[in-house]
Amino acid sequence: MSRDIFQSESQNKRIALVLNSRLQSETVGTEMPRLSVSDNLFSALIQNSTDIITVLNPQGIVLYESPSVQKITGFFPEELVNKNIFEFIHPQDAESVLQSFSALLEYPNQAGHSEFRFLKKTGDWCHLEVVGTNLLNDPQVHGIVINSRDITERKIFQQALAKSEAKFRSLIDNSSDLIFIIAAEGDISFINRPISDAFGYRMRRLSALRMLSLVHHEDIDELTSQWDEMKSGRIDLFRMEVRFKNVNQAWNVYELTCINLLEDLSVQGILVNARDVTQRKNTEEKLKFLALNDPLTSLANRTYFSQCIENQFQRRLREPDYLFSLIFLDLDHFKMVNDGLGHAAGDQLLQQIAKRLTTCVRSLDIVARLGGDEFAILLADVSSIEQVIRVADRIRKVLKTPFVLEGKEVFSSASMGIALSTPETRNPDELLRDADTALYRAKENGRGGYEIFDQEMHLRAVNFLHIETELRKALDANALELYYQPIFALSTGKLKGMEALIRWKHPYQGFIEPDRFIPIAEETGLIESLGWWVFQEACSKLKSWNSLGQDFSDLYVSINLSTRQFKQTALVEKITDALEDYAINPSRLCLEITESVLIQDPEAATEMFSSLRDLGVQLFMDDFGTGYSSLSYLQRFPVDALKIDRSFIRHINEESSRGSMEDMEIVRAIASLAKNLGIHVIAEGIEQQAQLRLLQDMNCDYGQGFLFAKPMEAEQAQNFILANFDMQLT
Repeated sequence: MSRDIFQSESQNKRIALVLNSRLQSETVGTEMPRLSVSDNLFSALIQNSTDIITVLNPQGIVLYESPSVQKITGFFPEELVNKNIFEFIHPQDAESVLQSFSALLEYPNQAGHSEFRFLKKTGDWCHLEVVGTNLLNDPQVHGIVINSRDITERKIFQQALAKSEAKFRSLIDNSSDLIFIIAAEGDISFINRPISDAFGYRMRRLSALRMLSLVHHEDIDELTSQWDEMKSGRIDLFRMEVRFKNVNQAWNVYELTCINLLEDLSVQGILVNARDVTQRKNTEEKLKFLALNDPLTSLANRTYFSQCIENQFQRRLREPDYLFSLIFLDLDHFKMVNDGLGHAAGDQLLQQIAKRLTTCVRSLDIVARLGGDEFAILLADVSSIEQVIRVADRIRKVLKTPFVLEGKEVFSSASMGIALSTPETRNPDELLRDADTALYRAKENGRGGYEIFDQEMHLRAVNFLHIETELRKALDANALELYYQPIFALSTGKLKGMEALIRWKHPYQGFIEPDRFIPIAEETGLIESLGWWVFQEACSKLKSWNSLGQDFSDLYVSINLSTRQFKQTALVEKITDALEDYAINPSRLCLEITESVLIQDPEAATEMFSSLRDLGVQLFMDDFGTGYSSLSYLQRFPVDALKIDRSFIRHINEESSRGSMEDMEIVRAIASLAKNLGIHVIAEGIEQQAQLRLLQDMNCDYGQGFLFAKPMEAEQAQNFILANFDMQLT
């Protein structure tokens, strides 16, 4: 209570003198004594004061009330005179007021202060702030003079403010974010309660700390720099991520939003809102790693490798004399390891080779696994081809040391193709093609060696012309054939479909993998005639299988579509022709595409995708999980089934393996995602009963792999269909 808002003790005595004259006149009936000019002035002030002037006897009986009491309480002065003042005081305040009054009676000429609620004539309560002066011993007064001021509005405001502050504090203390106020000197002037839980320190301990003592040393300079900008008034807000240390010395990442409130008198500091983003950052890093790295070897994947090559070309645009090089590696006789020791041993070999390759290059170089047993190395900032050759020689040397797989020593070598960037190399695709061409020549010239791409354009043209010619001959001579691999319903064991797989049996090289000749067919344009032959052959077989009887009418065949095939404007027309020529139910024809055919030209892909769905054929997304954009494209390009890549299936039965558990969770997540989206799941590469049981437990719909059958020729496939239509899966 502020004493300056009330009359002083001497003023109260002067008031009492004037009041005494009035009391004598009013109570005795005699004439009021003549007052001096100053007394008249003071009397006028009393009559017109907004405060209430009250005179009480020692028993609390009202002897006088000033006119202002009517405006504040609603009572006329005469209604309160001769009444006990304590009858109008709120019961909850009466005891403390009585104590103050009793203390006032014991000390004559002393003033006392109090606050209480006073009953108004309406029955409501008003809040009064009073100053009382004991003038009982003053011969001119013989009473206690009370000066009262209405503070009802102030009390209401204070109560509202207290309620608001309590609400604000509750919101702050129950916020999921951490809230600091940092004084200009760097001390913590305010913290909310969640900080104690997050950092593990007690509130008192936190209040005594300087915020920078909790910040990672690598983040301090930037944070203090931003704060200095705030203190100077150049910025009012900034955001950044900062690592904070908790009581266990562990670091969590927080996203800070700092607001300059140094000039705000109610704050006088920098308001810091901190949100824990550690889990998000970890997830982002994991997703980033999966998007740019091969899950088996942790090397860069094809996507990231391509980005790195593009960056090298961008640098060469700035520095015309800049040189870099590619080395493509393909393991020799890797299939023999898979077939002889199993795919688990094959994976171990790939992992060990990846580690050895990284020892042969510098930190600025990039080692990648492009798929299967294919690796690639990007050598940045090279001085000459001799430097690249020295790296190739180191690779040959480290690969000569035997590998230990499943307790057995295994020797492996690699064929390498080398391409050096030159002014004639116009883009990354050309350099990749050159390195791949050199690799092919290395394989032709004998295993375990390397070849350097010859920059003369006619040699490359001759090479591609040779492959194109061989492929055309194969088409004309029917040297290409389709193999078929069964797909089963894992819950019932019923045969659901057959995947058509193209095979090329070269008269000199034996079976040539599709990965080798399909890209060449696409680049040379042979893919159109090759793809049309595949459609006709597969549809012919599907028609004959559907005609075996009612039980086989729902059997489907799936055909892989390459990137160039998907881009053909006549693709829908060709498929329509095939369906009509062979009288096939469109839903029995399934087209397998990879996300790469969708991401190169999304707009054109959207139109083609829509046309294919309108046609009634089924669409499968092949190799799901190996790319970086599969989830985003599922919404834009809804498919009928996802084919989980065999790289995730291969290890899911190895419970002791960390990689096995991660792959198992990936497969489980894909199965759950597909179920929620109403999409079927097909697992590729099932080779063991344990894998089958795990996939069944995950409610995976369909599966294919060596456990059921290897790809087989058409006649064998038909015999298999008849013999294994309802296979019992255990």
